Amino acid sequence: MSHINYKGNHLSVEEVLVSDIADKVSTPFYCYSLQSIIDSYSKIKGVFKNFSPLICYSLKANSNLAIVKTLANLGSGADVGSEGELRKALKAGIPPNKIVFSGVGKSINEILYALESEIYQFNVESEAELNFINSIALEKNVKAPITLRVNPDVDANTHQKISTGKAKDKFGIAIQNIPALFEKSKNLNGVELFGLNVHIGSQIMDNNSFNQAFEKLFKLVELLINNGHSIKRIDLGGGIGIKNRNPNNLLDLSFLDYPDSKSLDHYGSLIEKHFSSIGCQIILEPGRAIVGTSGILISKVLYNKVNSDRVFKVIDAGMNDFARPALYDAQHSIIPVKKIDQIIKNKISIVGPVCESGDEFLTLKEFFDIPQDELIAVLSVGAYGACMSSNYNLRPLISEVLVNKNKFSLIRERQTYEDLLNRDIIPSWIGS
Repeated sequence: MSHINYKGNHLSVEEVLVSDIADKVSTPFYCYSLQSIIDSYSKIKGVFKNFSPLICYSLKANSNLAIVKTLANLGSGADVGSEGELRKALKAGIPPNKIVFSGVGKSINEILYALESEIYQFNVESEAELNFINSIALEKNVKAPITLRVNPDVDANTHQKISTGKAKDKFGIAIQNIPALFEKSKNLNGVELFGLNVHIGSQIMDNNSFNQAFEKLFKLVELLINNGHSIKRIDLGGGIGIKNRNPNNLLDLSFLDYPDSKSLDHYGSLIEKHFSSIGCQIILEPGRAIVGTSGILISKVLYNKVNSDRVFKVIDAGMNDFARPALYDAQHSIIPVKKIDQIIKNKISIVGPVCESGDEFLTLKEFFDIPQDELIAVLSVGAYGACMSSNYNLRPLISEVLVNKNKFSLIRERQTYEDLLNRDIIPSWIGS
């Protein structure tokens, strides 16, 4: 059951009316359901009946401290891609021995900080990175725990900008090159190689892509074991997709109850089928699947602008606040906060105020006739929403709100214009 629903004619998050939040928090703002996050994490954890994987929440999906702390309290680990995310995970109370560090471009400072923090493993993306981590660890007289990230050359059937498992993508090591690196690692005294890592992309809705990647990975594991190598860990990354909208019924919010059990059970069965016989630790890195449907973006209609081609509903949230439609052509359901019966049967574009034609959230053949100053909600924005926002057009970063049953709290205050204006430095030689 979704925790974002209508109570009568008014949209609510858990037991709190969105309009009551908007009375105290200026639009636009992000709002998350705590219970939705807890339920999604529990669903993923509960899928695995015969073994208990280490679940490492991917902070890049949403790195708000309150959300990361919630997951830490549930026992989650963390998948991080920068020193900042590592510091956030540690601050939230996630133990270092539950943190994995991913990414193709780890800097020397990031590697040093991760070694000092004694994280669980580095997911190594290239031979050059393997040599670099080895040299740093030797200087520090420690052994860096690593897995090698495999590029299996599998199409995840997702948007090209979030595909990471094809040969042309920048991620991972070509699968045919992995055995040679296992042999090489025997002579690298600064690293300890525990196993393999794979991640083929994000927002994957077809489990067949996972199945193809897992089949290739299993054959590689068999080869490595037959060559005398020990495989103690297999990190299967993340990528489980969510539903962003229901194109058939604008007010049917049941799609927010996701990931659904049937799809997750199938995903879990694929992992058991391919890897349960190996007897090694399984690591998962879900992000969007945990927080995606928990979040909504609340905005206000500024103007209804009519031209010969369509009606533009201009809202006060922009592409700087939510970049996915402009960046990935993502389409997210948009609904009125207060139910409205009247429908405009015309081409409708919901657009933001930023000076870019790409600042468009959704175009529909018909939409609710939401009056000026009324509120709308953009759905399924708990992942890659606030964390990708920017100050483009010198617009302040907006507030984030967390709802828990019948109460809500700010978990990030809206940035002030003073913050924006005071961050720049004028050199003395420019003059007054």
